[in-house]
Amino acid sequence: ALAALTLTHLLFHGGPLLYHCLPPSLQAMEDLRQADALSGELAACEGALAALLRLLPCVVSATEAYSHELPVEEFLFLGLSSVQQAPAALLVSYLAYNQPELEQTSQDTISYLSLKLLQALQTTVARPVQRSALVLSLSSLVPRGSLTEGALREFFRPDVARAYPAHFLVAVEVLEATVGEHLEVLEGLMLPTSLDAAAREEPPKPAAAADAKDAAPVAGGAGSGAAAAAGTSTAVVPAAGGAAAKGGDKPKPAWSALNGLVDLMADA
Repeated sequence: ALAALTLTHLLFHGGPLLYHCLPPSLQAMEDLRQADALSGELAACEGALAALLRLLPCVVSATEAYSHELPVEEFLFLGLSSVQQAPAALLVSYLAYNQPELEQTSQDTISYLSLKLLQALQTTVARPVQRSALVLSLSSLVPRGSLTEGALREFFRPDVARAYPAHFLVAVEVLEATVGEHLEVLEGLMLPTSLDAAAREEPPKPAAAADAKDAAPVAGGAGSGAAAAAGTSTAVVPAAGGAAAKGGDKPKPAWSALNGLVDLMADA
């Protein structure tokens, strides 16, 4: 009965209480870890954050028992102040937090708990309720081009998926839930992909044709066959200021979660 009363209180009046439990920004926590990974302050911050990340999925899942929007949802997605980062976005950003000392118990890491919270928040966003003004969007938690999106995509790299299978399984479930519901997040994870570039790539030319091309003079009278060959190189040589590489070098193909899934299936 006490647990049910506490849960109800969090659903309707939990914003001000949870506000004081929020962690600092991801960058601030990483700076604290870099300064002293064994400090008591860091241990206290990480412990409090882990406890909050374990609590919130229970609170979020309880919203399904109601047919109307709840104050805790407004708090998570909007916060108490317009200048404050939304609590849900702040907490989900911690899926990029690294705790190498917990590699053997990855399900205890803050990154895993943050990933589980993201999964729970997907259910909240999808709740079929009439909302007055609050618009819940998963893309607000995983913005395009953000560190959060990049960290989520990393869980699909074959080496990372094998090292952290629990993370990978939850990431796959998150990806699956975006299909048809959260297209912006889906596209951010799956596109662009180097698979498109590979499909469009011209097949290798016969050796005779390649030799003939090398022997031909370069247009404009500059350079030799070797220079022409250099112009078709796929090596990435960044030019000054990040511009395209000299000699027509191709940029490195994009990598996405789709690449990771294809690679994992190929190795299965």
